[in-house]
Amino acid sequence: MVFEKTHKYEVCVESKFTKTSFQIIDIISEPLDLIYLGIGDLEFVQTRGGKKYYDIFINYCTKLLLYLFT
Repeated sequence: MVFEKTHKYEVCVESKFTKTSFQIIDIISEPLDLIYLGIGDLEFVQTRGGKKYYDIFINYCTKLLLYLFT
């Protein structure tokens, strides 16, 4: 298969486009409006009660952090 020298691949052209950054949006929230949740595994850590997982809750507004071991 022979390509002309002036032929440009679509990917090459797209990779040369300048990328725009994301706009920063200020989120105003009330307590308990937005809560982040994280779940982790205690694979190599042994707790007193034999718990195997932990949950993390973070309140976005107050930055309150809560750990639960299950």
